[in-house]
Amino acid sequence: MFASSSLDVAEAELCSNSARAELRTQPEGGAAPDGDTDQILRWPPGPRACTLCAVPGMADKLSIIEREVGDVTVLTLAGQILLDDGDLALRQSIHDLVARGRIKVVLDLADVTYIDSAGIGMIAGKLKTLRERGGDLKLLRLKVRGQRLLGTMKLLIIFETFDAEDMAVKSYEFKVR
Repeated sequence: MFASSSLDVAEAELCSNSARAELRTQPEGGAAPDGDTDQILRWPPGPRACTLCAVPGMADKLSIIEREVGDVTVLTLAGQILLDDGDLALRQSIHDLVARGRIKVVLDLADVTYIDSAGIGMIAGKLKTLRERGGDLKLLRLKVRGQRLLGTMKLLIIFETFDAEDMAVKSYEFKVR
């Protein structure tokens, strides 16, 4: 694998647990010395997370702040939820919560500036993951564009949405399944 700097090597080592490691730093000129560009993703230069394992803290398009309110976890998202960037960071965050037994989640989307269909798909997939384990995922402060996307994809009916955090957290007390 081609590595253009010591940072690239460090990122490749972080991803050695996967079947194939991909770097998210593009070398100058856009190709490895042998002309192969398949191993290099087309992203602006700079450190980012691996597309395969989404090393926490490395993605720069989405920030996630986690807070616990009783047995409910509130994830405050800020930035963009995009294909191979924010959606992977969100996936990793939810999987970490599930591993810790935190299956009641509220996603605060007030500071999300952009979300694409991959981001919506990841949120729907994590809803399924949490529900399979007896939990749930509720959306807080969903913007109009997000409501349109969910409506277009016929997903708005499967999510509970709230405008106030206290109501979203309190709704877990009354959940009947």
